[in-house]
Amino acid sequence: TSVSVAPVATTGTTPHPTLPRTTTPSPSLQNSATSVAVFQSAIASPSVGGQPDGFPNPSVPQLQSIEDQAHGLLIEMEPPHAISQDSLTSLQLMASSELLKVTFFSDLLTNTTNRIEGYEIAESHRQSRLIDALITIRSQEELHGLYANRLLQYSGKNAVSPCSYSFPVSALADAITLGSMLTSINMATLQDVAQRFAKNGDIWLIPIVMSILGQEAEQEGFYRLVEGKLPSELPFLTGGQRDLAFSAIQQYIVPGSCPGQETISLRKFEALELLSQPVAETSIIQLRFTSTASTPKNLTATFINQQNRPVTEPITIRQVNNMEATAEVVFPYGTNEMNGLTILTLTRTMGPFENIDAVVDATVFGPAFIVVE
Repeated sequence: TSVSVAPVATTGTTPHPTLPRTTTPSPSLQNSATSVAVFQSAIASPSVGGQPDGFPNPSVPQLQSIEDQAHGLLIEMEPPHAISQDSLTSLQLMASSELLKVTFFSDLLTNTTNRIEGYEIAESHRQSRLIDALITIRSQEELHGLYANRLLQYSGKNAVSPCSYSFPVSALADAITLGSMLTSINMATLQDVAQRFAKNGDIWLIPIVMSILGQEAEQEGFYRLVEGKLPSELPFLTGGQRDLAFSAIQQYIVPGSCPGQETISLRKFEALELLSQPVAETSIIQLRFTSTASTPKNLTATFINQQNRPVTEPITIRQVNNMEATAEVVFPYGTNEMNGLTILTLTRTMGPFENIDAVVDATVFGPAFIVVE
């Protein structure tokens, strides 16, 4: 794997004096679930109980070390007014996403540093540059998660706790691809979150969430370069929606390891598995989902790409075996130019859908994600 990212000089930082830098864990984090990322055939013994740098409950010296590695400070501005309940739900989703990504990038960093089989880079200078980049990325993700949880605790909510996670990758190239996709999903979701902050009157949060989206975009450009792609994906990045992101997170959570998830007021849709990854042409793709007596009979595949109106295509059920249904559908690349991230769901109607929220209201299965270069 070719990596060519320039090293960045580290500079000292001075803590902002506005808010006290509290380090006492919330009750919900003191008894948090084990944080585990399983890279198949990659880690001999999974990490237990958070990160070595103290995250998600760092001490003051540990937080200062995280900030040094992140090249910036944790935001300490006091909220100008009470945060709306719907915006707190968005912050819970943001914290959940960041906890997952911190675990993912921490274990990717461990595998790369220890040259685990499948994660070796022949040239030592390229390995060092990738390690430096992953240290910075992980630390920046930690600050995102700490800030979301801090706002929740300030508002009288429990901080979101880490879960146990499983990621289906066993080699560096696959891990970079998954990391890129997780980042794309987060960028799509933050667009929805920013809109909701505006509708809820929490306008002061918008510059902050947009700064996070920009940082995620910088990450995505890096991963795309590592993958040998152009750094920028699309003229207008694909938009997302909170419920779709929350359902996507569930795909990587070990069942039963995340008791606090039920306190987050977001929908979880039934799983949709993409059996074939399409390329840049109109083609037939295969899907799999669990069909029950209550499953609607005329499901439709709905594709969300860029900032365009969702596109629908009828699906054809090819086989049902022990409630496991296999279906085929046309991936309508053609005149739609469905490059970059496409979000796919199965909806109970063909629409037409004016926007993503309308798609989500009709969604039964999903999301699955397609990435076309």
